[in-house]
Amino acid sequence: MTSVKIHPAAAREFRDGARWYEERAELGDAFSQEIERLFERILEQPESFPSWVVNGSFRKAVARRFPYVVFFRLVNGFPQVMAVLHAKRRPGYWLDRTR
Repeated sequence: MTSVKIHPAAAREFRDGARWYEERAELGDAFSQEIERLFERILEQPESFPSWVVNGSFRKAVARRFPYVVFFRLVNGFPQVMAVLHAKRRPGYWLDRTR
């Protein structure tokens, strides 16, 4: 993974998504590469991603090829990924991770 700080539960979501795509369509590597590229973009330009309308302290990065969203926040100017989730999943289920 990149040097972006990733919450342990978000790392599990990332691995689970890759496993799901691999088992069903042999796209696990493609999924992992897409999310890794998104992590790199977040690391390089975190403020270029829009604030999440539900809670403005988080930003939302949308994957291009897969229906996944990465939610992150800036902690001392450095991105911290809080969730890697399918776009159809209930969006705020992960908010308790921030406490």
